[in-house]
Amino acid sequence: MAMTENQAQHVLWVRALEQTANNDQIWSAQDAQAATRATQNMTGENAPFDLFVAKRAQYVTEQVAKRTGGHVNQLSKRQSFAILGWVLIVAAFTTGFMTDHLMADRWVNVIEWPIVLLITWNLIVVIYSVGRYLMSFFRPATSPRNAWTTDMLENWQRWDMLRLNSRKKPSTWFKTFETQWQQNCITLNTLRISVVFHAASIAFAIGALGSLYIRGLFKAYRVGWESTFLSADTIHSLASIVLAPGAWIFNMAIPNPEHIAGLQIPNGRGEFAADWIHLYAGSILVCVIIPRLVLLFIAGYSKVRMQRNFPLPLTSMYYTALRSLRAGYQATVLTIPFRYALTTEMKSNLTQLLERLHGLSSTVTLEQAVVMGHDVNDWKSGFDREGYIAVFVIFNLAATAEQDTHGRVMRNILKECNGRVPVIPIVDTSTYGNHNAYQNTNLNIKQNTNQNTNHTTHHKAHHNNDQNKVRFDQRCHQWRTVLDTAGSPPLFLDLLTLNREDAQESVA
Repeated sequence: MAMTENQAQHVLWVRALEQTANNDQIWSAQDAQAATRATQNMTGENAPFDLFVAKRAQYVTEQVAKRTGGHVNQLSKRQSFAILGWVLIVAAFTTGFMTDHLMADRWVNVIEWPIVLLITWNLIVVIYSVGRYLMSFFRPATSPRNAWTTDMLENWQRWDMLRLNSRKKPSTWFKTFETQWQQNCITLNTLRISVVFHAASIAFAIGALGSLYIRGLFKAYRVGWESTFLSADTIHSLASIVLAPGAWIFNMAIPNPEHIAGLQIPNGRGEFAADWIHLYAGSILVCVIIPRLVLLFIAGYSKVRMQRNFPLPLTSMYYTALRSLRAGYQATVLTIPFRYALTTEMKSNLTQLLERLHGLSSTVTLEQAVVMGHDVNDWKSGFDREGYIAVFVIFNLAATAEQDTHGRVMRNILKECNGRVPVIPIVDTSTYGNHNAYQNTNLNIKQNTNQNTNHTTHHKAHHNNDQNKVRFDQRCHQWRTVLDTAGSPPLFLDLLTLNREDAQESVA
């Protein structure tokens, strides 16, 4: 099943709604669980998971719309996108049509430099686009980056969604949805911008040529050239390059240097410019319009294809929980602390974090931790259970990371899970003494500053703070090196003073 852009947008909207700590009481855990059951009955057990997620999002948005006045149903309405695109295209055509100032009175230059710049610029764009496309086959795929154009379109989208969906100040969870949607839309927005830019370039070129031909019906244009430094031979060489595409497509000959010498102003009176206009029109057709049409077709096809089959990854813990619930399991999380036990406060913080990650649709149960001893295979006892949706391997930052021990455990756990569930290593920074000292030093600095203590004490506090931070960063780098090598980048979280917003963003 291919998830459309509209369906993906609603899925992310529902995810933000269900993962928030405060959704303005428009959706509850009971509602979310009822939506899961209703969608299961609607789609059946054998339906693809992405169809299940899309139908569930549609069901949730319909239910929420009944309670909030129906504004959510207008998420998919983006008439302003099309209007904005057409405005830019019409503006480009109008600008091209109003290029009569390029002509000196009724004279057409043998080398019409503005048109030369137009052709050169478009050739650079085409070569760059083709080169970038070919390079994509030889380098690994990377996350798309925002350009200033996509940033502008994102701001337009935010304004459009707010205008359609909210008469009040947007909630925090709605802002989260906006951010997640924009992150997933970078590639599609880039294609949208490419379509408009290619169409605008074609419109500009057609407008410029159209203006010249229309004016030529009522005015007699003549061709000539003048220069203080360039000779007729140089002008002929330039014309042979610039007008070669037009000469080829219309099977016309470019005049020789002697003929061009006779067109020099003011001695020569020039000649009628019809053939030269045709040559320039042919060069613009070959170098601008046709390549841009090809790029427009490719970008347009890719845009439509992505709109019909939106690449929304359903691999985060939120979707894993839905998948487990759909299969009839309770959402459970397996925790594997490495040779130290979690305190009650740590468990409470971790449980609350997991509840936020999995959303309102599931009831999170933190399974009894597998406390490892000296046997590096102790973790296997936890995998006797079924239905767990994630594995958290928790390490102690105070310990020294070792490839033969910690790296080996991570590799074995990843091999055991074999991609069925997310395996997330967490390095608990609350256990590291230097980190605590670093925090305490910050507190002492504030206290000393407030009490106006002497400069020497303040300087020592800063010095100790810098040393503690350096040691803390070195220890984090050591752990990151070991776990990255094992194939699973770590998360560094303080489980005693867990910032759930930052942690949710990191884990999700």
